[in-house]
Amino acid sequence: MQAASEPEVVQPDPPPSSESELRSAGAPFDDKDADIIIQSSDNVHFRVHKLLLAKLFYGFEDMLGASTVGTGDVQASLDGLPVVPLSEPAKVLSPLLHMLYPVPCPDLSDDWPTLLTLCMSMDKYVAKFYPSAVIQALTKVASTENGPGPETIYVLACRHSSLRGLALSMARLTLRTPSRLDRVPATLLVGLSATQFHALFDYQNRCLRAAQDAMDAKDIVKWLPVPELPGNSTCGTNGCSCLYVDDLDGYAWEIEDVLGPAEDDVLYRKYPCQGRLIQWLKAFLDTAHAALRTNISGSAVSDTERVVAALTEMSKCEACRKSEAPKLVRFVEKLAMHVDQAIDVVPFQGL
Repeated sequence: MQAASEPEVVQPDPPPSSESELRSAGAPFDDKDADIIIQSSDNVHFRVHKLLLAKLFYGFEDMLGASTVGTGDVQASLDGLPVVPLSEPAKVLSPLLHMLYPVPCPDLSDDWPTLLTLCMSMDKYVAKFYPSAVIQALTKVASTENGPGPETIYVLACRHSSLRGLALSMARLTLRTPSRLDRVPATLLVGLSATQFHALFDYQNRCLRAAQDAMDAKDIVKWLPVPELPGNSTCGTNGCSCLYVDDLDGYAWEIEDVLGPAEDDVLYRKYPCQGRLIQWLKAFLDTAHAALRTNISGSAVSDTERVVAALTEMSKCEACRKSEAPKLVRFVEKLAMHVDQAIDVVPFQGL
């Protein structure tokens, strides 16, 4: 198996050659009331408020001595304000510091290296919480074609308690292409606990079992009336050449009483009945069952090629061809929904 490549991060720019290269980050980082200046590695100055830094980052709270301006790692001053030089370039500090203000944060979902570096910086300065803009960007990038994948975002989300919801949604997203974190670079796995590591695999396995159980024919006739089972009504009739492979104990509905003229004024009675699992339907269920190992979701059932193959096989029987195609299409839709519902109730344990 090919090892995951190390993530690309935004590297600090070389230091400027002279003070003439100092420049302002512009609004909203040019406030005259700012009481501290954050200097990027490429000499861009961000005028911000120390109180806001301390409210979002434990690291700045410690660095600046919480209430005393000019303490900690402050190295210089400009216009009477203390200057704190950081190792991150302006490209990373800008979205990081935008979180301090009620202004739109830049969308980094199309720039994974910068988004990753931003998250690493938030870890470095011990963010107290992750703003919604960052969570939205991580959610979006997880599904992009050339993105890091939901496993990587799951690992990042496990680092912070405020990202529990993101970790859960990423765990669910991994079901579409289950993997063992082999696509996550080793450097990002640092800090992931054994419990969190195991939790993802355990969740995938339990979801797989739930989906497989939901697709078992004997389970299907517990919630689907036997008359709606494709092939059941034609099996054994004149003109049906299909083999059946199993008897199924299920149920059906019959009208017990008509209470009024309206369509809803009818009382139905549920009664037990037996159905038959026909060969071409079993073949469809078997292939969908196998597909769950690489796609734990209802879409493994409703895959177009798989449905077309079942329709093609069914059409070889004249009796089934005439009546069962619409029934099969409806059956696939209901079964896919049933599989997803079975997965939805599987709890994620370990965070």
